[in-house]
Amino acid sequence: MKRLFRALTALVVLAAGAACSATPAAAPTATVPPATATSLPATAVPTAIPVAAGVQLGDVALGGMTPEAARAVIEQYAGALQQPFELVVGEQRLTIAPDDIGLRIDSAALLDEALAAPATARISPEPTYDEAALTALLDGLAEAARLPTSSTLIADTDVISASFVVSGGARLDVAGARQAIAERLAAGMPLGTIELALVPLTPAEMHPEPAALQQALEALAARWGDVAGVYVYDLAREREIAAVHARTVFNAASTIKTAVMLNAYLSLESFDDDQDRAMKRMIEQSDNLAANDLMSWSVGWPGTEGAIKGADVMSDRLAALGLEQTYLYTAYESADFVRQNGITLRAGPEQAGEPPYTSTGRYLRTTPYEMAQLYRMIDECARGTGILLERHGDMLSAGRCQEMLERLALNEDTTRMVAGLPPGIVAQHKSGWIDDMHADAGIVRSPGGDYVVSIYLFRPAAPGTAVSDRVMRETIAGFSRLVYSYFNPTVAAE
Repeated sequence: MKRLFRALTALVVLAAGAACSATPAAAPTATVPPATATSLPATAVPTAIPVAAGVQLGDVALGGMTPEAARAVIEQYAGALQQPFELVVGEQRLTIAPDDIGLRIDSAALLDEALAAPATARISPEPTYDEAALTALLDGLAEAARLPTSSTLIADTDVISASFVVSGGARLDVAGARQAIAERLAAGMPLGTIELALVPLTPAEMHPEPAALQQALEALAARWGDVAGVYVYDLAREREIAAVHARTVFNAASTIKTAVMLNAYLSLESFDDDQDRAMKRMIEQSDNLAANDLMSWSVGWPGTEGAIKGADVMSDRLAALGLEQTYLYTAYESADFVRQNGITLRAGPEQAGEPPYTSTGRYLRTTPYEMAQLYRMIDECARGTGILLERHGDMLSAGRCQEMLERLALNEDTTRMVAGLPPGIVAQHKSGWIDDMHADAGIVRSPGGDYVVSIYLFRPAAPGTAVSDRVMRETIAGFSRLVYSYFNPTVAAE
């Protein structure tokens, strides 16, 4: 046994030596049997990792599926969600195609999420779509499906006045509809047909239809008998609501002092004490000579001649803003000065604007429409936007325009527009009157919405007489009350 062990050992040593020798010829030669060829094992193909057990996409089970199987299911699932759907509101129907709102579901991303998800995880489809496009479609549907408020006009038989009483009305809750669609998509539910309900209008939403205000204003204007010009603009909705003879030209009287104020702000970077006091007197007490002072300061030219020059500059600025029928070509109370000094004034045409025509003179004019636009411009500027900042941003700012509105709120005349408003309602306005014309124009800040209103009344007077101030004032108050009640109607008891 020992000899066998030694022999095997020697054989191993000899084999090792033969393998390591640098010169094979010097080593003993051993007979080695020929090697038998053997095949190498094939390279293993990795087994696809399936979706973890219990993973779900919405209510669809993906657990245990291969990637290919899961991909097929996910694509079918996404396709089912990306189908046209229908919205139904009462008798109104709207079909929305996926492309209408850019509806997309990323199947590849869902597959990656499913393969990476732990056991029993639930993943959601997370669709993407254009919310603005969906909202625009819902707004259109809401407009079509809206049930209008029923309104009744209560007329006063003693004075020219009327007010609205409203009831009923319903609308589509656009935000709620948008949320319902989003929740269905997020839950992976095919949209199909979605029935949406109308909700009752709140008292704050119960406005009469604009046509009702238009008819009511026309009726009051007919009761006035002579020429009444009225213009109403909804600041919140940014739209004209009603207009009666809004482009008829009237004598602007002191309503143009709002333009005088704006011109001063466009000309002077700040006001000294004298200028500030003049501004207060002009707006709060309608002081004519204070208006002349501001027009002369605006061009740096003292006295009445400077005021006339300032009025010309202001009128050109107004025309550049598109207010071509709103101008003042002279100074207040300057007839004697003009005659004694042989001054030739600019003058408008004998007849301007649209019919019916009024006796305006040729030097101081406006229309209800244009005066309302002036207030709109100042309000836009106070909110940091609009033509005044675009054209005159070097002199104006939102703060300076807000300051103008605050000055207008201090107008001491409460016998015209303000007399038609409930106590405590803010009116930023300027009134004006001469023998045959009374007017008031401005912005009213009300619970039911802010609006611009301009009211001009003309009634020719016999030579040497004047139309009763009381009649003019009460009629303007009546128009003001009617417009206020459109935005803030009385809600009928159920």
